[in-house]
Amino acid sequence: MTTKEINQRRDARFAHDVVSAASFDRDLMKRIVAVRSLVCGRIVFTTSFGVEHQAIAHAIFEQAHEIDVVTLDTGRLLPQTYDSARSSCGAIAPTTASVT
Repeated sequence: MTTKEINQRRDARFAHDVVSAASFDRDLMKRIVAVRSLVCGRIVFTTSFGVEHQAIAHAIFEQAHEIDVVTLDTGRLLPQTYDSARSSCGAIAPTTASVT
């Protein structure tokens, strides 16, 4: 493991500890801003289209942060989920990737 990789892991762990602290603001938008400002380098958020993931992805897209969003296709999603994904990803984040 390189020094850069060690530092990135340390940054991510520190960001996790900060935003998970009981005293930290519970506002989702503020938490995303905090994570982005605390972590140097690339951040990738993965989503399986659960309700919580949709809220987080919306917050990322709404604030236009440099955070990559990747969807996980388990092969068990309803057709309506795929329709919704195509609609929201195409309209909100055209660079969103889908991994099957």
